[in-house]
Amino acid sequence: MPYRMDIPGFMAEDDLKLITVLASKVPAGGSIVEVGSWLGMSTWAWAASAPQATVYAIDTWEWMPKSYAGPGAPVDLTADPFDLFRQNVAELPNIVPL
Repeated sequence: MPYRMDIPGFMAEDDLKLITVLASKVPAGGSIVEVGSWLGMSTWAWAASAPQATVYAIDTWEWMPKSYAGPGAPVDLTADPFDLFRQNVAELPNIVPL
């Protein structure tokens, strides 16, 4: 499955499925730019579905919600969001965080 529901985020599963379809159409050597990557749920879907492309993940990684009840694993809301992002997408070498 080219997406993971265990990564915290705000995407519905149907949206992740659409991302996988769109990402698979990016040509070899192409680029995908994602703005607002947070902890990597949708970033993982883009990158896993388009290993032939580079995914540029853009975020400030300075924000954590006061509470989280979305899909995915529970979130340590005191953790550094950029560290969590890097852990969540570590296995995908085609992601460039900006």
